[in-house]
Amino acid sequence: MNAELANALITMHKSDLLDFMGLHPHTISQALQIALSDQQDYAWRAAWVLGCCMVNNDERVQPFVGQMVEALEGKPEGYTRELLKVLMKLDLPEYHQGKVFDICSAIWLNPRKSVGLRVVALKMLASIAKRQPEILPELITMLDIAIVTGK
Repeated sequence: MNAELANALITMHKSDLLDFMGLHPHTISQALQIALSDQQDYAWRAAWVLGCCMVNNDERVQPFVGQMVEALEGKPEGYTRELLKVLMKLDLPEYHQGKVFDICSAIWLNPRKSVGLRVVALKMLASIAKRQPEILPELITMLDIAIVTGK
């Protein structure tokens, strides 16, 4: 792990960290590697900074969509939320949309999950439904369940 980037991720505030990333564009790939690692002290923050400094459909990040999708399950909620935000900025290939839809559905329907994570999951569900309108009835049913149960 790049010591300078690791230090920046832990010690800098948002504006300073974004300035750092802007001055060191090569750190995007390093931040991506950290975001996909199991180093949870750094991984969620690396995912967060990626989401803040990458452009939509960023060519540097797009090849790692599959790894990000695989990293969604079984991770802390903040980390999952930040990875979903990154994925929402990318052109999610159709062959990953089903798994992401299932993961986000489980998050949305779980009242024990944080509101922040559930809202991001719902946004991802809506994003997928825009591309695949045939799943819209399923999404509407999930929303109805949440309204009726109050969860």
